[in-house]
Order: sequence, then C-alpha cells, then structure tokens
Amino acid sequence: MNHATWIRRRLSGPASGLPGTPVLVQAGGGQRPRHWPLLLKLGLTATLIVLVLSLLAGELTRRYEREHLANGLRDQSRRIATVLAGAALEGVIGEDIAALNTLVRESVQSLPAIQALRIDNARGDVLVSWRRDTPAQAAERIGFSQPIRRQGDLYGHIRMDWRAGGLRQDIEDHVSRVRNGIAFLLTLCALGLMVAVHALVCRPLSRIHRYLLGLAQGGPGSRLALRGAREIVSLGDAIHTVLDRLVAARERELERTREALFYARERAEVALHTVGDAVITTDASGQVEHLNPAAERLTGWTWAAARGRHLDEVFRVVDETTREPRRNPAYTALQDGRMVMPENHSMLLTRDHREVVIEDSAAPIRGRDGAVLGAVLVFHNVTKARHLIKRIEYQASHDELTGLLNRREFERRLGVALEWVALQPATCALFYLDLDQFKVINDTCGHAAGDALLRELAPLIHQQLRAGDPVGRLGGDEFGAILLDCTHDTALQVAEKLNRAISGFRFAWAEKTFAVGVSIGMVTFDSDARSCETLLREADEACHMAKERGRNRVQVYRQDDRTLLQRRGEMQWVSRLHAALDEDRLVLFAQPIRPLSGAGDEGLHFEILLRLREEDGTLAPPGRFLPAAERYGLMPLIDRWVVAQVLSRLAAEDTRLEALGLCAINISASSVTDKRFLDFVVEHLETLAPPPGRICFEITETAAISNMDEALTLMDTLRARGCVFALDDFGSGMS
Repeated sequence: MNHATWIRRRLSGPASGLPGTPVLVQAGGGQRPRHWPLLLKLGLTATLIVLVLSLLAGELTRRYEREHLANGLRDQSRRIATVLAGAALEGVIGEDIAALNTLVRESVQSLPAIQALRIDNARGDVLVSWRRDTPAQAAERIGFSQPIRRQGDLYGHIRMDWRAGGLRQDIEDHVSRVRNGIAFLLTLCALGLMVAVHALVCRPLSRIHRYLLGLAQGGPGSRLALRGAREIVSLGDAIHTVLDRLVAARERELERTREALFYARERAEVALHTVGDAVITTDASGQVEHLNPAAERLTGWTWAAARGRHLDEVFRVVDETTREPRRNPAYTALQDGRMVMPENHSMLLTRDHREVVIEDSAAPIRGRDGAVLGAVLVFHNVTKARHLIKRIEYQASHDELTGLLNRREFERRLGVALEWVALQPATCALFYLDLDQFKVINDTCGHAAGDALLRELAPLIHQQLRAGDPVGRLGGDEFGAILLDCTHDTALQVAEKLNRAISGFRFAWAEKTFAVGVSIGMVTFDSDARSCETLLREADEACHMAKERGRNRVQVYRQDDRTLLQRRGEMQWVSRLHAALDEDRLVLFAQPIRPLSGAGDEGLHFEILLRLREEDGTLAPPGRFLPAAERYGLMPLIDRWVVAQVLSRLAAEDTRLEALGLCAINISASSVTDKRFLDFVVEHLETLAPPPGRICFEITETAAISNMDEALTLMDTLRARGCVFALDDFGSGMS
C-alpha cells in the first residue's frame, strides 16, 4: 500500500483509522496553498530588525563621531593656541596690549568658530579679552586653555571658547549619512535573508505541504525528493520514515483485522449452517440478505432465489387457528428497535405449498452508532412438538378407552358452565348415567367385552345429545353430560331420549346378545347453583334413586324429595359410624330368649343387640345407622367388632360362660361374602375356644340364598369349630 492509498483510507472516516495514529487533515479545499502570509510575516520581521539595527547603529555612530570630532577640535585648538602663544609671547612679556589686541583681532577674523579669546599674564591678570557680540549657549561651546612658556617659565595663558554648533550639525549630517548607508545595507541583507529563507525553508516546506495534500487527495505516492538544508532533507526523510512505519502498522492492523473478520465470518457461517433453527437476515428495508440451510428447508426458498426479495414473499405466516395473516416479527424489530419474543400459534406457508407450525422471534441488528441496520429472524419447526402437546393435552382431558372427556376435564367444563350461568339468565342441566347390566356383561364375558361395550356406547350417547354438549366418562360404567342453555323440560326430553336409545341397544359378544339399561339422574341449575361437587353429588343421588326405584329410568333431583333426604341422612351416618368405631362408642345389649313352654333348664339364651352412643350420650337404635352401614359397606367392620367384643367378654367371665346356653350373633350379607371375615372369626374362636354349641350365628334367608356358595363355606367352617347357625327372617326373603 502506497502513501496516497493509506492517507485516502485514513481520511475516509473514523471507522477506517488506525487506533493510536494521527489523522492527516486536508486544508484549503484541495487548492494550491498560498505562501504570501508567510513571506509577509518574514518581510515585516526583517523590516523591524532593520529599523532597530539602524537606530542602534546611528546612535553608536553619533557617539563615536562626536567624540572623534571633539578630539580633533582639541588638537586643532592646541595647535592654534601653540601658534598664538608663540606670537603673543613678546607681547605678554612686554605687556604690549596694542600688539596683543591686533593679534587677537586677526586670529578671530580668520577663525570664525572662536567665540571668545583671552590672554592672561602669569599673575592671572587679563591682558586682552575678546568675545563675540552673540554669545553661544554654554552647551554649544568648547573651552581650551594653553599656557605661554619659554624655557619652562610660565608667562601666562591663552584661553579660547570654540563654537560647537557647527560641529553638532556636521556630526548630525555625518551620522545621517552613515545611518542611511547602514539601513540600506541591512535592507539588502534582509532581502537576501528572505530570499535565502524562501529558497532554503519555505520552498521545501511548500513542497512537503503539497506532497502531503497530494497524498490526502489520492495523488501519486512517489517519494518526495528535497534539496537544500540538511535539516529540511532530514525532515523529508523523517516524514517518509513515519509514513512508512504508519503504513506498515496499518498493514499489520488490517491483516489482523482481516484475519479476525475471516475467522468470525467462518464461525458465524459454520454456526448458521449447523444450528438447528432457521435464520433469515434482512436489511433495514426488510429485504432478505441471507438464509441458512435450515431456513431454506423450512421456507422452500434457496438463498440465491430469496436474496433481495421482500421478506413477506419468503416468510409468509398466518394464525394457526384463525388462518388470518400475522404481522411479521422482523418488521416489529425494525420499526420499534426491540427484540420480539417467541410467538406461538404461527403457521408458515412455504413456497412448495406446505404448512408448517413454527415458533418465531426477531431482533434488530444495530451499528456502532446504534442505528438499526437490519433484522435477524429465528424460527423453528414445532409441528411435531405441537402435535405431541395436543396429544398429551387430549390424553390429559379425555378418557383413553371411550374418547370422551375424563372426570377432571368434565368437572372443569362443569365449572365453566357454572361461571357462564352466573353471568346471564340461563338454565343448564347435568346428567349422571350409570349402566344397569354392565357388571353382568363384565362378569360373563370378561373385561374385554366390557371395554367394547363402553366404546360402542360412547358415540351412541353423543348422538342423542345436542352438538356441543360435553360428555364424559366419570367412572367404570358411569357417564356424565352437560346441557348448556337448556330448560328443564327440554333436558328431561333429552334424558328420556337417551334412556330409550340405550335401552334399545343390543350388545353382541361371542355369539351372545345382551340388553343394556341405564339409570339417569338429572339436576338443573342456574345462577343460584352451588359448586361442582354439590351438583355432581345431587346428580349421583338422583341416579341411585333411579336404580332403587327399578333401574332403567330417569330420576330428577328435587331438594324436597323424602327419599333423597333419607339417603342424604344415611350418607351423613358414614362419618359418624367411623368415629364411633374409632372412639369405641358402640354398645352391646343382650336380649334374653325364653321358651314359650317355660320348661327346661338349658342355660341362659340371649341375642346380641347393637346400639350407638351419640356424642351427647343418647343411644341411637340400629334402625338409624345400620341401613347406612349396609349401603356404604361398613357392616363387615361392625360385624367384626361385635364378634370380637362378645367372644372376649365371654372368655373373661367364666361363670357367665358356664351358665351360657346359647349366644346368638347376627351376621350381615356383606360379611357372609367376605373371606376376611371368616378368617377373622376362625382366629378368635381358636384363641378363645368357647364351649361347643354355645355360639350361634344368625344370617338372613335372603343373604344365604343370594350367596349360597359363600354361605355354605361359612357354615361348614364354623360348624366344624362348634358353632351353630340360624336363619333369620325365614319366609320373608327369597322363599
């Protein structure tokens, strides 16, 4: 790189400069520089020097000439005085006044510069005295005295005053001439000096200036050849040395910068080509500048085809749900100058007519001054992830077997319905369905048949309801449905229609055909509705009432229904029974059994009766809590408690056990079919070992006939251990 190229790049802007190096600034608008101001300054300086030197030379000359002329005047006066002294010697000795006067008049006439002349004798007496009529000023006179001697003897003095005015004028004229001559010589010297300075300094500096300006303007970069003083030549060499060093440093810096840019570009390109996300960069106007391979695959555009096109042509996005065009995030980044966070529900319409669900974001590209130079758009394919999320969401909200809503999603939809009716005057209905013959099919044909039945019933239920009404599977063979914005009469009609459709359905499995029934509990609700739990409980209670009243029917929930109130009371007994068992508040009574004939001494016979002590101390009869215990499966617990209490008390009282003829203990139907109850009784019998024939277990005829196999097993096992059995309620059950 030559000097001109370097300086041209150096002046192109701060971004291209070399850190830490000076910047050459172009002056004069590129015109040839003017040197007159420099020459004018040199001329004025030389003129001032000449003036000062002329004044100094004139003053020195004046002093010198004055002294020189004064000395000459003294020498002249001494010669004249010596001549006059010799001429006046005889007159002084003889004191010839007339002769002396004549001598004085002749002398002053021939010497007009003499202002005064006096001759004295040795005693100091004035012999002759003469003075001109216009005496000169004292400052303009020069006095001189010459003794009159002969052979060493002093006879008197000649005293003269010379006029200095003429001498001063002569001195001034002479000094003026000398000063003018010196000024002329000095002027010539100054002009010569200016010429020499211009030739030796200004001209080389001008060449250096023009050379640097030429370099700044991009002129030829040939080396500058200077002639003249050694310092100027050295200055030119120093300039070349500095420029060479700057150029070398600049070259090294540029080389390092090029290498750094190359590595950075390589890293960026490798990163863009290997990154999994698609990347598109644009300029400030939104035109595409670059696409990485991932972007090419997703958009269907190659980089060569997309380059220079507007971003809307290459990257077309719509809303995934509404299919409405969406604003490109890159435009937001360009206009607002901010990062746009990832957005969901965007669908990319590719060049090859594919639809790709994406997640996109954008950010502005800024320059050193903070100005937005472009934007970078990053997006990736989330189609599989979105499908997986939808599948997970579907599985989380739907029953896997039937495809209906699961219980959690159904309850959420019920909550939404409650919120909806709370905001506007409307009525909704809730159905609770329980299949009547599902257990028969499940036990007869297996669980696979039961699952097939549920799968076939799910679309049948959907078909009987209105479009948009949520349907869910709430349990094994239990379903629920919500009818939005539906009156009581309309909901009842839909429920009856649904009941008829399911009752008329026939399920075929393994060459067998089964009829299926359904019990439906219905409850309507409006803005005064309770919570979801309350609605589900009321619908469930209505469904159970439908089962109890003959199954395969629709039961509407009413708060004033006596049967429902009784059932709700039984449900409240469940927690109270658990608390009574935990707190040992069940109480046993022994009711004696006496023979009608009044004869026989077979010992004490009695039947064990059960009461429950309330928290306030009152006793509750079994008719209040045993129905609830039988309905909700608490009888096996109660039966175990009774058996354990009776056997332990009999074992603890030997005298009463010896007097015992027979102790009757009632067993519920639930305990008859409970294998664990049989094991429990056997264990206690083996531990306490009551006398044979003293313990009698009573079971109802219905329980024995309905569960014949379990009842026979129970009887045989306990009879082998000395127990006896009795049928209770004989003739009122199955028989």
